[in-house]
Amino acid sequence: GDNTSAAGHFQQALSKSPRNTEAHFGLGYAQEQLGKKDTAINHYCQALKYGPTTDTKREAEGRLRVLGASCD
Repeated sequence: GDNTSAAGHFQQALSKSPRNTEAHFGLGYAQEQLGKKDTAINHYCQALKYGPTTDTKREAEGRLRVLGASCD
């Protein structure tokens, strides 16, 4: 898919709902695919911060492990 277009879509969703766990994860993944690791990590951490225990939260934790990053 077009990660630049996806990133724009998720940014628009976050402008309306800044605590949207799925949008943070989606934007993080799109940014990761675009090579923007630091931005991706930030959005994965936001997904963990705002998300209850969900599949999305588990996916964010998995992506952080792959990137060798943490939110501390």
